[in-house]
Amino acid sequence: MKKCLFLCLFLFCSSLAFCQIVFEKAYYINNQGEKTEGFIKNVDWKNNPSHFEFKASLNDDSETLGLDQAREFGFGQSLRYQRAKVLIDKTVFSVQEESSTKEPVLVEETLFLNILIEGQASLGLYVNGNLRKYFYSHDNGDFEQLIYKKYKNEKGAIATNNKFREQIWLNLRCEALEMDEVDVLSYTHRQLIHVFEKYNECQQVAYTKYTNIQKRELIHLSLRPRFTFNSLINVVQPSFSTSNEFDPTVSIGLGIEFEYILPFNNNKWSLVVEPTFRNYNQSITFETSQVSGGSVSGRLAYTSIELPFALRHYFFINPESKIFVNGGPVFDFGLNSYLQYLRPDGSEYNYNDLIGNVNLAIGSGYKYKDRYSLELRYFTSRILLGKVVSYESKYHAFSVIFGYTLF
Repeated sequence: MKKCLFLCLFLFCSSLAFCQIVFEKAYYINNQGEKTEGFIKNVDWKNNPSHFEFKASLNDDSETLGLDQAREFGFGQSLRYQRAKVLIDKTVFSVQEESSTKEPVLVEETLFLNILIEGQASLGLYVNGNLRKYFYSHDNGDFEQLIYKKYKNEKGAIATNNKFREQIWLNLRCEALEMDEVDVLSYTHRQLIHVFEKYNECQQVAYTKYTNIQKRELIHLSLRPRFTFNSLINVVQPSFSTSNEFDPTVSIGLGIEFEYILPFNNNKWSLVVEPTFRNYNQSITFETSQVSGGSVSGRLAYTSIELPFALRHYFFINPESKIFVNGGPVFDFGLNSYLQYLRPDGSEYNYNDLIGNVNLAIGSGYKYKDRYSLELRYFTSRILLGKVVSYESKYHAFSVIFGYTLF
């Protein structure tokens, strides 16, 4: 039964690679300025893309469009890329370098810039690995790099070229923007966006701020009742010179899940902790020639609080449905648990305070409307009698978990 359940979980996890639908409603503008709406594959670009996959409808085959075919593409007002021919410094500072120059080494390239602010003064971003450069445009002119560069001076000390402050002061003059503020401006996402917002507001012109992070609750609390298929196998007792297996049984448990949504990659990653009450009670009678009467009765009472920690990843199917996979370690805290063997003559072997070692759990499931969920979870074997040298015990479990998210 355990092998069958594990196979079902494995096949379900394997199918996730084919279940994820990442084409989202979007648009692109071609070289003739014509706007085409449809669906673009959102792959959570960490680096600026040079191409993208487009579908006119979800049932159509996709086509790949690049810098030669598209001057712009985006997802509504959440994310926009614009083609631009720019001069860019692609050098990356390293403390291991013996020397470097203060002035940027600019080369001409055509890129898709991630537009952060669009207005009378626009702000764009280019990222490629450790390279991170901001660009600005004024009155719909060409984009120009905001110069920021670390280098080693003639004494070998690390210095910084902060020319971007001068560029902003000379090109974004505004009553609301004072020199003292520009002099301490950092070359960071938040501060540069703030300055460009401030300038456009000062000019009393409309502007658009793009962000690829959806506004969603970052913390969720869920109630998670479950059915768990339990078994304890390979228990060896030298006095009986035999191994035995407790019959599998189904128990009921309850978990309370705390989930923190990581604020990047479209909220597809989260950290989960789930205190769970569970129990497994079972009896067994087996025959052995090593005791008078020829049989031994065993009883297992295993109650504990499990504390699983997991990293979870979501695969969005549509705005209301998503599939997830998760995995991580499980800590186990026993509650008055014991293993008892009783011989026909009334003598007992008692092993109290069963302590489970740390094991692993992997699971996959489905969530609907961010409210209802169903998960299949497989646990690796757990040693219950770690302190008893004469025993080798392996506890196995597989859970079917139902979830209701309170918030």
